[in-house]
Amino acid sequence: MKNRQLNFKQLLSSSLVGILVAISLQPALCAEQKPTCAILTFDVGGNIHSGQAGLLANHYSVIVNDTGLYNLIPRYHVNKTLMAKHFNWSKPSIEDLAVSAGRILKVKYVIAGIIEKKGNKYTLSTLLVNVEKDKHVAIAITSGQGTFTEFMNIEALKNMRVLLKIPAKPKEQKPLPLKNPKRLEQPEPAQAVKPVPNPVIQKTPAQPPVKTEKNINQEPVIKKTVHTPPQTNALYSTLSKWASSCSEQFAILSRDTSDMTKDHLEIGWRFTHFWLVTEKDEFIGSIDTIRAEQSYLTDNFFLDHFWPNGLYFNWLIDENLAIELTYTLLQASTWSHGNHHTDGTLQASGPILTVLYRFPNNTGYTPYAGAGLAFFISTDVTTDNPWHHGFEGGGIDEYNAWIESGAPEWPNNGYQRTFSLDNPIGYVINMGIDKSVSDNLQLDLNLRYTDVTFDNTFTLSWYNDVGRTRYNEFDLSNFALSIGVKHMF
Repeated sequence: MKNRQLNFKQLLSSSLVGILVAISLQPALCAEQKPTCAILTFDVGGNIHSGQAGLLANHYSVIVNDTGLYNLIPRYHVNKTLMAKHFNWSKPSIEDLAVSAGRILKVKYVIAGIIEKKGNKYTLSTLLVNVEKDKHVAIAITSGQGTFTEFMNIEALKNMRVLLKIPAKPKEQKPLPLKNPKRLEQPEPAQAVKPVPNPVIQKTPAQPPVKTEKNINQEPVIKKTVHTPPQTNALYSTLSKWASSCSEQFAILSRDTSDMTKDHLEIGWRFTHFWLVTEKDEFIGSIDTIRAEQSYLTDNFFLDHFWPNGLYFNWLIDENLAIELTYTLLQASTWSHGNHHTDGTLQASGPILTVLYRFPNNTGYTPYAGAGLAFFISTDVTTDNPWHHGFEGGGIDEYNAWIESGAPEWPNNGYQRTFSLDNPIGYVINMGIDKSVSDNLQLDLNLRYTDVTFDNTFTLSWYNDVGRTRYNEFDLSNFALSIGVKHMF
C-alpha cells in the first residue's frame, strides 16, 4: 500500500511538472512560429525629405509590431546591420532592394515602400516581400491630404491594414435601453387595461386655459448664452491643431534622433601637450627662437572666444570609417637670444576635421589612423609693451615712468611695432588607440602631426602712419600628444 501511495505521489508530481513546463514553453513556441520581418526606410519621391521618410518608417514599425503577426527586427538594428555590411541602396526596383536587404538581415519578410507628395496630397506605396520566394506577396497604396503628421497617424494605419489584410475594426454601437430586447424582434400582444371605477370623478368637457393678468403680463424667460465669434473658433481650432501637431512631431523626432545617434555619436575630452618641429631660425629682426606654450584646460584667449579646449566629436559611419571634429589652440612665444627678451606671443586656433579608419578586433583595443585639415580661423599676437612701443634695451626706465604716469596715449613719440598673422589651412595626420572600459566608455591615446606655416606682416609706424613694412613666416608645425576619455551614445 505504501509503495502504491508513493508511486501515485511521484506520478502526480511529475504530471504537475510537465503541465507547468508546457505552460511556460507555450509562449516561446508561439513566438518561434511567428515569421521574422524587417521594415526598411521608405524611399522618397517629390517634395519629401529623407528625415520624414525615416519618421514614417519608425511609426510604421510601431503599428506593425502592435499587430503581433511578426517577430519584428528593431529599426535601429536594421540600419546598423545594413550600414556595417556596406549595403548598396541603388537597386533596379524596390522589390530587388527588399530581397537583397532581407538576405543580409536573415528575415522571411521585408516591408519596403516609397512616400511621395504632390501639392497637398501624400501617397504611400508599400510592398510585403517574401525573401525566400524573391517576390512581393502583397501591395498597398493609400493617399491622403493634410499635414504630414495627420497623414502619418491616419493613412499609415490604413496602409498597414491593406498590406497585411487586417480588417478595420467596426464601430461599436450602444444597445438601446430596453428592459426586454426581444421586443425588437417579436412584439408582445397588447393587454387590455381594466378600468378602475371612481364614482367621485366625473368627466367634464375640456375647458381652455383661463388667461389671468399674471400670465398675460409675464414675459418669457430667455436664457443668455455666450457665443464665440466664428473667427475666434477657427483661430482656436487652428492653433490647437498646430500645437498638437508640433507636440507629436517633437516626440517622434526625439525618438528618431535617439535612434539615429545610437552607436554613431561619440563625445570626448582630451588633455594635449604639443611641441614645435622648428624652434630656432632667423625669423625676423632679432627673433631667432619660438617656444611652445601649453594650454591644457582653458586660456584667456579661449574664454574670450567661448571655445572649449580639448572637446571633440566622432561620428561613426560604419565599424571602420569615422569622421572626427575637434578644436585646437597653438601658442608660441617669440624670443631674442641676443638681449634675452620676448617680443610677444603668437596665438592661433580653429577646428580640425579628419577622416579616421578604425581597425576593430576582439582584444578591447581599437587602433586607428587618419588624415584631415586644420582651419586656423582665429589668429592674434600679444606683443610685449616695451617692444611694442620701442622701450626695450636702455628705455626700460622710461617705460616704467610711462606706466606710473597712467600710460597716456602715444608714448615714445607714437612709436609702434606690430605683428599680424594670416589664417592658413594646415595638413593633419594622426593615429591612436582606444581602450574599452565599458560598453559606452573608452580611453583614448592620440598622436597628431600638423603641418602649418603662418605668413606674418611686420609694420613700424609713428602715430599710426606706417613707415616700414616687412614680411616673414613663422613655421608652427607641431606634434601633439593627448590622452582623453570619450562616451558613445
